[in-house]
Amino acid sequence: MSPWELLGLDAEAEPRSIKRRYAQLLKQTRPDEDPEAFQQLREAYEWALDWAQRTQDVDELPTVEMPSTPPPFGDGQRAFAPLAQTQWQDASGNAWVCNLPDSCASLDDALFQAREAGVEQTLELELLRRSQLPGERAIEILRWAMARLDWLTPWQADYLSPQVMAQLAERLLDFELATLQADFGHMSETEFITRIRGLGRQKWLRPLELSRRLQLAVMALLEMRQDWSLSALESAAKVFDWSEMLGNMPFSADRWAGLSNRAFEYGVMQRLHEQLNLDAPASPEQAATWFLLKPLNDGARRRMAERFGEQEWRACEQLDQQLQDRPNLAGSFGGYRQDWRDWKTLSWGRWATTYVWLLTAAVLLASQLYLSANKPEPTLARDGIVALAASVLVSALLSVFQRVWGRLAKLLDAQDRWLSRRLVPLGLAGERHGLLLIRHLVPLAFLSLLVSGWARHLPGWWGPGLGLATAVGGCWFLARVTQGVSANAWLMRVGGLLSRHTWMMVLVWLVLIIGGSILGATLGPKGQRTAAPGNSHGFENPCAHPADAEQQRRCDEAAQLVRKAMGDVEQPRAAQENP
Repeated sequence: MSPWELLGLDAEAEPRSIKRRYAQLLKQTRPDEDPEAFQQLREAYEWALDWAQRTQDVDELPTVEMPSTPPPFGDGQRAFAPLAQTQWQDASGNAWVCNLPDSCASLDDALFQAREAGVEQTLELELLRRSQLPGERAIEILRWAMARLDWLTPWQADYLSPQVMAQLAERLLDFELATLQADFGHMSETEFITRIRGLGRQKWLRPLELSRRLQLAVMALLEMRQDWSLSALESAAKVFDWSEMLGNMPFSADRWAGLSNRAFEYGVMQRLHEQLNLDAPASPEQAATWFLLKPLNDGARRRMAERFGEQEWRACEQLDQQLQDRPNLAGSFGGYRQDWRDWKTLSWGRWATTYVWLLTAAVLLASQLYLSANKPEPTLARDGIVALAASVLVSALLSVFQRVWGRLAKLLDAQDRWLSRRLVPLGLAGERHGLLLIRHLVPLAFLSLLVSGWARHLPGWWGPGLGLATAVGGCWFLARVTQGVSANAWLMRVGGLLSRHTWMMVLVWLVLIIGGSILGATLGPKGQRTAAPGNSHGFENPCAHPADAEQQRRCDEAAQLVRKAMGDVEQPRAAQENP
């Protein structure tokens, strides 16, 4: 709506009529009731009064022939003549041109008629005047002129005042930013990025000051919301070529770093909430999120900890590091357990299997060597190898048994812990960790009985003693590892006393001595054996192990001759004893 329409007057109205009409409208529009309408009325009144006064001044001006295009640089006050004066000088003989925007169906029709009549400059000056009026109609005219008449570009008409065009650019930017801010509350990230990308491509925003204003306004809008993603910030940075490394930012790097950090925290928080809403964790990262942030009872948390492997605990460490670095992020989750490491159990299964193998090998080897030493013909090397092989097989079977038993014991976890708290002494059974009766002590008792049975051939109390030592040592080992002590802590202490080079040399010599002894006993000459009692020559009796049937026949014939000779000797002796 134009000022004349708002006042209800014609364009030829005198200043007196404008003042009288303004006084009448003031009675209908009060500033305390409708401030916006009052402001529009006031602006329309001032503009119409200025119009009417300038009309009178133009009528009184002497006829002076002026150039259509003033020089680009004048006296330092203005580069061109005042817009209203130029407008009225042109409009004095072409008043109908000024009414073309109102009388034509569209601005395109108005431009066509003006070009046909050769008064395009007069129409363009009229459009320039109207684009400075308040209201959205002025913005529509400005945008149309930008599209059809190349306003706010290097190709605009040279009779348009650069100062006025710069003011129009400022006004259009203000309008665009106000519209963007009004729509900002209900826009998605994609819509916002699309809007600023469209503004960033506008040629009239290429001047440095306008571009800087736009970028600062966009940055302010970005800081108003907390739910930006890092991808949205990266897209905004690409629109304006922001680069922290190159310093290509119209604001401080700290502001951008703070905004990026906030967007990162929001992205992490969204991801964690999505993982917490899952029915069940399917990856180590999701399991870590559940374990650290999801409200769980002690039983459920303990069962999760027992299923965790190296990857899950590593994911817990990474997530805990993120939460420690960002206290605001950690505070947004009420179920955050800072004591999650207390639930962590060290992996000691492999070490337990190794210790069981060493124990089994020692007991079986000692028992087998003891039995071999009491044989008429000892076979120490062969019996030792058999004992070592048997120990490997038995250890593997015991490891499988322990895994199966552990899974069965987990089904009775609640009952197991209830019994352990009442039967296991010295507070070794806890709610989170500790020695359990069914899961730990029952397999240990079974192993102790096996050791005692394997050592039953040893003399004295060695069998029961080794079984009791296995039970006591196993209880000590399980009590320590279930409380979080490393299974190889004693090795680390011993290793601290010796250098790595010393350990390597000891292992090498042990391997050489044991391997050489076994190879020598197995592959050495069989004829150099110790003479049996009564054999003073020290040679092996060939008839003890005949090589073939011929040798067996000869040995049988020799035995018959020996028995016959013995009989001939025994008969005279018996006759003398019994005359």
